[in-house]
Amino acid sequence: MINVFKNVVAGAISLIISAPLMILFDISINGVFNPDYGNWSRSFLKEELAILSSVVFFMFSIYTSMLSHEKVIKLIS
Repeated sequence: MINVFKNVVAGAISLIISAPLMILFDISINGVFNPDYGNWSRSFLKEELAILSSVVFFMFSIYTSMLSHEKVIKLIS
């Protein structure tokens, strides 16, 4: 039961840490695939740059959440 609590705490902290990258991913991808809502992001991101930045932000958000979860688990243990 204590391991479940540790994982819940570590997961919550890692999601808080990676949330800005997920928001940046959402901003960059909306300009390409959702033009009704992405007018604001299309004003400063061209299509190729938006796709490239969305891939980068997506990968960094996954990597950041995995790495921070691992660090928090090691810190708690």
